[in-house]
Amino acid sequence: MSEEVMMSMKSKDGEVFEVPVEVARMSKMFNETIPENDDEIEDKDLDCPKVLGKTLKKVVEFCTQYKSDPLEKFEVQSKERLEDIVTQEWYFKFISQFKRDDLFPLIQAANYLDIQPLLELSVLAICVEINNKPAEKIREIFNIPHP
Repeated sequence: MSEEVMMSMKSKDGEVFEVPVEVARMSKMFNETIPENDDEIEDKDLDCPKVLGKTLKKVVEFCTQYKSDPLEKFEVQSKERLEDIVTQEWYFKFISQFKRDDLFPLIQAANYLDIQPLLELSVLAICVEINNKPAEKIREIFNIPHP
């Protein structure tokens, strides 16, 4: 059995995170550039020029957890509380730690790196927060000027 291949993910501000190749492959952006056969991987550096280190750290944390315990599909239906929608404790605690202003960089990172489960979870957290809010409050949250 071959040794696990490690990749280096480098943030915009120079932080480097060593991750197993399977964690790096969760990013569709990186998966397209990483050879399928681990033995053929030569370039182990993955640049994330649009993601700050503190956000990339959380992305890596999410992807590492996801590899051992995937996020189950959630159904919103008429549920309004995040804890009623996200029933897996780890994922609920993970997304609940973010304040609104921290969720936006996480959403941007998930979108840029093309990590669909993280994007879905982080967008859900924003949706739950703005659900049933008046238009004025939503404009304030998203910094949208009055028409």
